[in-house]
Amino acid sequence: MFVSVEMFCVQSNFDTTSKRSSFQPSIAKTAMNNPLSIPVKPSNKPHNVDSSRSKQIIFGLRKIMQQMDYHSRRLNKCYGLTVPQIICLYEIYEHGTMTISALSKTIYLSMSTLVGVIDRLEEKHLVTRVRDEKDRRVIFIDITDKGKEFVSASPYLLHNRLNENLKTLNESEQLALAHSVDLLVTVLKDL
Repeated sequence: MFVSVEMFCVQSNFDTTSKRSSFQPSIAKTAMNNPLSIPVKPSNKPHNVDSSRSKQIIFGLRKIMQQMDYHSRRLNKCYGLTVPQIICLYEIYEHGTMTISALSKTIYLSMSTLVGVIDRLEEKHLVTRVRDEKDRRVIFIDITDKGKEFVSASPYLLHNRLNENLKTLNESEQLALAHSVDLLVTVLKDL
């Protein structure tokens, strides 16, 4: 589900040496680099669950999805690009030329979905496909000057706003939030 990608693109500054954090420094350092890589293992032992807690989680997720949808529609209306297209542009801009498979892993989109996203970006002359000279099966995606201009005058993505709002939380709260969201993703995988 692409909706969650922007949420996890947040890069916060964690002080891994802080004594306020109740988490292990190695986990904090991992979270700083990629909140999705925090080791999360739900307990195998069944616990009682209050049904109101499940409803609270579902309603919270619904509010998050509504905000993501609103933000996505607004970006599309203002800039003529979808959130996945903008995220692709940012990744290629920040990391340089990439293969489709590397980009797919970086932004958590399937290859089939990503090919369509790249097609639309190429139609708008924001990226180009370049075949590897040694292995013609390998295709690299590169950002064009027009794509670089777009990113430079970039729209304020939701993860930028989230990054600003996370500054109101201390380091251990930021890490706890990232860990909780990751745990929720793990729990929801089996639905």
